[in-house]
Amino acid sequence: IHIAILSNTLVDNFRPNVNVVVEKVGQTSIQDYVALNKQNLVAQGWEVLSASVDPETRGGVIVLIGNMSGTKLYQFQRYAVNNGNAYVVTASQIPQSNLNQGLKQDLADIINSFRIIQ
Repeated sequence: IHIAILSNTLVDNFRPNVNVVVEKVGQTSIQDYVALNKQNLVAQGWEVLSASVDPETRGGVIVLIGNMSGTKLYQFQRYAVNNGNAYVVTASQIPQSNLNQGLKQDLADIINSFRIIQ
């Protein structure tokens, strides 16, 4: 399952967005899932600025910067593993500029609002 939420406004010719991906991971732990994703992102040329995992909540975060289709992007990803599924919420924007100073916080608020409800 993949869901994308796009901004109505372009910022420096880029449309900031939040997307959600759900995938089956079986018994994979959050530690292993975040480590594998971090490894894959680095292999794709992304620079991982930070990564953390909270085993108690089965959640994690990766913050990264890189190029996609010639555009330098800043992304932060929130991870959760629950009942054999992994949930990845990714917010993408161009690096900070005078045009989007509040955008980073707005996107962070969106991805931090996601919850797994059972």
